[in-house]
Amino acid sequence: MTKRGGVGIVALIVGVPVLAFVLLVLVLNEGGCPMSGRSDDMNSLRQLAALLLERLQDGKLPMMDGALDVYVLVRSGDLRGVDLKLLRSNRSGTGPTDEEIARGDYTHFPWERYRGDGKLEGPPFPVLWEKKPDENGRCLVALSDGSARYCDREEAEAILRPR
Repeated sequence: MTKRGGVGIVALIVGVPVLAFVLLVLVLNEGGCPMSGRSDDMNSLRQLAALLLERLQDGKLPMMDGALDVYVLVRSGDLRGVDLKLLRSNRSGTGPTDEEIARGDYTHFPWERYRGDGKLEGPPFPVLWEKKPDENGRCLVALSDGSARYCDREEAEAILRPR
């Protein structure tokens, strides 16, 4: 066998598994890999919480009509264009339209928002969380310290209890 033929066989032996792996990844992503969606949503919640904490006024979260005002980030220019994907959930496929954001309409906003006085007193408390637990009874929760967690039902109920 020539040297050139040996290189071709090696390329074929290495290339087939790589191609199979790439195809598998494409198929999983087409079906919506739950792990990827969860990590994307976790990242969005964490970023939203951090951005909202940067906008504190007098030690209070931005509030409107008694609820956390996430859209303040759009009105202030902190979120634009591609950053608006932070206002969508990859797992549920929901999120507000530009018109809903402009109207301050949270109907299709994918997460529940904190309701209260907005004061950052006491231990960290939930500021954003999934409206419904996933198929495992777990949900994503963003806390007032800028962290986010993937909680089981008991932990979620404990930290979502009114403080």
